[in-house]
Amino acid sequence: MTENAPASVTPRRLYGLEDDEVLHTDIEDAIHTIVDRFWPDESGEFVVCEYTVHPPQHHMASAPDIVDHITELAAESGEVSEGWCEDAVDASHDATVLAAAEALRDAIANTIGYGMADRVIAKHPVTWRVDADGIEWSIGDPQLTGPDQEASRG
Repeated sequence: MTENAPASVTPRRLYGLEDDEVLHTDIEDAIHTIVDRFWPDESGEFVVCEYTVHPPQHHMASAPDIVDHITELAAESGEVSEGWCEDAVDASHDATVLAAAEALRDAIANTIGYGMADRVIAKHPVTWRVDADGIEWSIGDPQLTGPDQEASRG
């Protein structure tokens, strides 16, 4: 990421059941969704997983690939000469050009508000109790699961 890039809008953590396809940016939202989905008739517990999030750049072409793609598109159009293509190949190794392509990746990444889960770093036990007034739930202490042990409490 370039030094002056604006802060990303991509969430840092996601929460949900281990096999959920749709995760939440807030642990309490995840719990509400799980309870609404299963609406338990009796007291019990489940585990909400806390995931790290891949940076958006993880899913993008690299800076050199972006530059190569741009030059290939121009070359394939047939509107440029062989000399132009040779210069473009030289530019694809230029530090200034690569820095600009990296800045483009960062600019795009900073507009992406959708997070893709990376790995589980904590498991949060959730206990609920059902009574005449509805459901009460509480979140227990997280069980940390990996080297990235900066789990949050949502």
